[in-house]
Amino acid sequence: MAARSRVLAAYAALAVADTWLAGRLPSRGVRAARAVTKTALVPTLAAAVPPRSPAVAVGLAGSWAGDVALMVDGPRAFRAGVASFAVAHGGYVAALAPHVSRDRLLASRRVRLMAGSTLASAPLMGLAAHRVDPRLGVPVTAYTLTVASMAAVTQAVGTDPATRRLLAAGGAVFLASDTVLGTRDLVLAGRPDASTRWMERVVMATYTLAQALLAVGFRRVVPAAGRFD
Repeated sequence: MAARSRVLAAYAALAVADTWLAGRLPSRGVRAARAVTKTALVPTLAAAVPPRSPAVAVGLAGSWAGDVALMVDGPRAFRAGVASFAVAHGGYVAALAPHVSRDRLLASRRVRLMAGSTLASAPLMGLAAHRVDPRLGVPVTAYTLTVASMAAVTQAVGTDPATRRLLAAGGAVFLASDTVLGTRDLVLAGRPDASTRWMERVVMATYTLAQALLAVGFRRVVPAAGRFD
């Protein structure tokens, strides 16, 4: 337990370092440093909070691939990042599906709020993506719906209140992180980089927090009998 706490502290230190670097202008030195900090985030988290199911492992692997892809500039890398994170959220949904309370899913006001906001924002994000690159419109729209589905499912897990709060917070913060990312890279595309650089720090701060909340929540909700770590 003490060893895992130290590894989790290392993850927190990496998250802080990468969040700070994300707000810097992408010089050669900054890119080299982020090649270490950003690529090490998910493996370190997985070592600190080992997944208990293949579905969670898929979620972490997809997240790592998305992190790596989004370190490269250009539409092709962005499409690869979107696809990787879509796989990640699919894994997370699959891991939680057996534990979702149908009544809670249908009755939750937070789920309804997320559903309504996503139905309104997904087409707008898709249009903004299409403006950047016509090949991005449909994938970004589909991804927006996917991450919102993951966030909605986390609100409806039938488990103890503490675990439910961890997962619900992780899903909501992840959705917020992707919303900021989409706003910066798609809606505000073409603006001077310096004027939106601070948003990169918001993205990484919320993203790393969301992954940690989800990892701890998954560890608690997935039965120990199903673990493979």
